[in-house]
Amino acid sequence: AGRRDALDNVEYVAAGYTASGAPYYRASTSSSSYLYWDPDCSGNGFGANWIVDTDQPSTTAASDLDGDGSCIVIAYINSSSSSPPLGTTTWTVWCNPWTDIGLTLAYPSPPPPPPPPPSPLPPLPPLPPPLSPGMVQLSCDFEVDTCAWIDTAPDGFSWKRTSGGTPSGSTGPSSGHTGSGYYLYTEATGTYNKLHRLESPLFLLQRDATLSFAYHMLGASMGTLSIEANDNETGWSTLWSKNGDQGDAWLDAAVALPASTIKVRFNGETGPSYRSDMALDDV
Repeated sequence: AGRRDALDNVEYVAAGYTASGAPYYRASTSSSSYLYWDPDCSGNGFGANWIVDTDQPSTTAASDLDGDGSCIVIAYINSSSSSPPLGTTTWTVWCNPWTDIGLTLAYPSPPPPPPPPPSPLPPLPPLPPPLSPGMVQLSCDFEVDTCAWIDTAPDGFSWKRTSGGTPSGSTGPSSGHTGSGYYLYTEATGTYNKLHRLESPLFLLQRDATLSFAYHMLGASMGTLSIEANDNETGWSTLWSKNGDQGDAWLDAAVALPASTIKVRFNGETGPSYRSDMALDDV
C-alpha cells in the first residue's frame, strides 16, 4: 500500500531545494512521500539517483540526503542529471525483491524557478555505523515466516518451513536449532538432485561483515549446501560449501561477506534419494 500511495497517480508539489541546487518535491496528498535527486544515496559511492522515499531530504547534506547511510528507498532511477526524469522511464521499485517498473513523470505546470545560490555548506556529520545484514532485517529464526528471504530457484523448488522432524526417516533434524521451534528444510522425497534457493533482498555494506547460521545435513544421500554472494560487478561467487552427510547434529557456521556484497543466497541441492533433507535455522 505504501508503494501505491507514493507512485500511483500521485501529484508531487515543489517543496524546496537541496544543497546541490536540485528541487525536491512532496506528495500533495501526504507529507510522507518525497521525490528528490541525491548525488550519492549511500554516501559511499553508490552513484547519483532520482529517488522516491518516505524521508524528507536534507537541504544541507551533500549526499545521502535521508541520512540512513544506505539506499533503502521506495524507488530509484540512476541519473547524473539534477533535472527530474520526465516521460516514461524504468525505475527500480522495492517489491520484495527489487523490480524494474516503467513509471511516467510529467509536469502538470511549468517547473519552479531556479533557487538562489546556496550558502556555504556546514561540515558533514560523522558517518553512521556500518550497515550489517541484521540492520536490513536479514536475521531470521523462521518462527513466524521467512522474514525478508525469498525462494528464487529457477524450477520453483521451495525451502519448506516446519517444526519437529521432517516426514522422512534417517534424514533431516528432529527439531529446530535450539531444540524446538521452526526451521527451513529441503524436502527431498520426489525432488532428487533439485536446486532449492533462498535469496536475500538488496543491501549495502560499508565494510566487511559476517553472515552466521546453523545447518543440519543428515542423510546417506545428502547433497550440497552452499552460500553465494553478489557484488554487482563480477556477479555471483561461492563463499562456502558443504557436501554429504554431516551427522545428526545442528552445526554453526559463519561466512565473511566482502564489503562489496549486495546480496547473498543459500543453495540447497538435494541428493539422489529421499535421504537428503538438509535444514537451515537462525540466520
